[in-house]
Parts: sequence; C-alpha cells; structure tokens
Amino acid sequence: MMHRRSSDSCSHSAALWANPGAVLRSGSAGSDSAAKEPLSTASEEYLSWLVVERRRSRNTISAYRRDLHSFESFLRHRNLMVDQAGRNDIEEFSRSLRERGMAPSSHSRTMSCIRGLYRFMLDEGFTVSDPTQYVQLPKAGMHLPKALSIKEVESLLAHPVDDTAIARRDQAILEILYATGMRVSELAGLSLGDVNRVTLDAGTAYTHAPQYARDNIVSSEYIVGSGDQHARMPSVPDHSGLEIGIAKVLGKGSKERLVPVGQAALDALDRWLDKGGRPRLEPARWKRKGDSDAIFLNARGSRITRQGIWLVIKKRAVAAGLSGKVHPHVLRHSCATHMLEGGADIRAVQEMLGHSSISTTQIYTKVSVEHLRSVYLIAHPRSRMANEHIQAIG
Repeated sequence: MMHRRSSDSCSHSAALWANPGAVLRSGSAGSDSAAKEPLSTASEEYLSWLVVERRRSRNTISAYRRDLHSFESFLRHRNLMVDQAGRNDIEEFSRSLRERGMAPSSHSRTMSCIRGLYRFMLDEGFTVSDPTQYVQLPKAGMHLPKALSIKEVESLLAHPVDDTAIARRDQAILEILYATGMRVSELAGLSLGDVNRVTLDAGTAYTHAPQYARDNIVSSEYIVGSGDQHARMPSVPDHSGLEIGIAKVLGKGSKERLVPVGQAALDALDRWLDKGGRPRLEPARWKRKGDSDAIFLNARGSRITRQGIWLVIKKRAVAAGLSGKVHPHVLRHSCATHMLEGGADIRAVQEMLGHSSISTTQIYTKVSVEHLRSVYLIAHPRSRMANEHIQAIG
C-alpha cells in the first residue's frame, strides 16, 4: 500500500532545521532552471531529506538540485512524470549526458543522485518500483589530483612585495591551505577561535614526516591522537613543551576534525590578525550574522567565499608564473602528495584531509610514480643504481 511521509517525520525535519526550504533554495541560487520550472514534490522532499537526515553540504545539495532539474526536464520532453519513468528512460537520460560530453565524475554523480531519488521514493511510497535497480551506473573514472612540485609551491608562497591588509590575508590563506590540506570551503568557514596554539605534552602520539623545503607542516610531526587510541603509530623522541597550532575544521557531512598548523602558517595568520591586517577590513557595521566571527574577510568586510579564495589563488599563481597549473584544491593536493612522498603514514594523511575512506587518500599514492621509481632504483638489490651505491660505500 502506497503511503506518503508522515506528519511526524515532517515535524522532526522542522525541529532540526527552522527553515529547510530556505536552505535548499539558497543552495540553488543562480540556477536558471530553478526559476523556470519547480521540482516535483518527490524531488524536493528527497533534497530536504538529504539536508536534514544525511547532513549533506550546501554545495552537494546545489549540485543535486541541478541534476534533478536536468532529469525532470528530460522527462517532461517525453511527457512523463518522475514516478512514470522506466528503465529505458533512465538509460536514455544517462546516454544523453554522455553524448553531451559531461565529465565522467559529473555523469557518475548525476546518475547516483537519480538512483538515490528513486530509492527514497520507494521507501516513502511515492512509487511502487525502482526503475534504476538494474541500470548500470557509469564509473567516475580515476582522476589523479594535480599537485605542484615543492619548488612551485615555494614560488606560489613567496612573500608579497607590499604589506597591505589584502596582501597579509592572501599570504595567510595560501600558507594555511598548504600547511593543513584544508578544502577551500573549509577554510572559508573558519571562525575566530578555530585556530589555537597548543603546547604538546609527553603523552601525545606522533607519526614522523621529513622536513620539506620550508618549516610548514607542523615542524615535521603530525599529531594523530593521544594515549592508546593511536598506539599503532610509530613514536618519535619526546617533544613535550613544543608549541604548535591546531585548527578545528568542519568538513563534509558536518564532521569535525583537528588539523595541525605549521609555524610558517601560524606566523602568516598572526600577521593577518594583527592591527595592520584584518582590523583594517572590518566594517563599521557587520552586514550578516557570522561575518564578525570569520577569520578571513573580503575587501567589503564580509566572510570570504570559496570563489573569493579561488581568486586569491589565481592572482598569486599569475604572479608566480603558474597560472596554467592551479585549481581550487591545488594546495590541498600538493600538501597530501608531499607528505606521502616524505614518508608520512597514509592513515595520518587520511585523518588530516578528512577522507572517510582510505581509498580516496590512496589516489595520492599514484601521483608519486617518479618518486617510487627513484626509491626502487636506489633500494632494490637487483637494481643497477643499488649495486653502484653498494659498491660506492663498500
């Protein structure tokens, strides 16, 4: 027997979010399709469920909304409602996305969204069958993250020639992105009090990572926990009394994690927060609630956005002659790649980046083929370079 979502469930949603509709609508700002045709009730409730029950991010909801608009537009051209689509319709929609030249990752996400919609509809009584059940979803494909070399990062992070508030802010943004491997959206969401200096005690466990070209990633140690929880991690000599930075980061799915911050990044942040930096961009009156707590402000005195941070990266890349090599997460990828190349434990890097699955972090290990090759040639007993090395020291 078909049934719709109960009023108790809707009340539960309202209790968690005072106005989930506003959250969902704001996530689709700028969408032309959103202004032309409203989504079906099933699709709207699916998005609401993702926000309330699954705690999906605003960016994810925005992407899913676009996907659903595209799908429902496709069905309208076939004179079909969402609950009338069959397997052939789903497969034709998938084929149309592929023929349109959609990137494999976007294609995979869109079809996953559609499958999720029908599973939700089946559970909630909007339909009696799932037309996506036997549809083979496209694979996202292996997308290797593009990282900069250490020399290129050094060029990107070279100190600006001037000492304006904007220059201080940009330097702190770049230093923290590379030091922590944060996502751009996570950096934009940082508030005052989220980054603090702490003094290590003798009970803290570490995993060792070599020093890089600059003292940037926690003075060559990465904190992974305390006590017996991380006993599997190798320990290093006592570092009690060492002062480092710790950032509280709110990641995907509203999951909170603690990330170490290196000395170079801390110094850049101190300069930005000093009287010659952030205070100069503070407005006489804050426009929005939450702007006053933001660590990073734009030139108008509001919390900086993801797009604003991307402009900072692009501007510095042009100055460093790296304009063709950067993307919003280039410093995140570079941080992860350089740490793994330096010998950091992959589980520690996973924890630092906020990956829910180790398989996501393992992608970075595929980037360092040349590094692996050089290590093999030096270390393997049967390699020519190893034999030459043995002879040289013998």
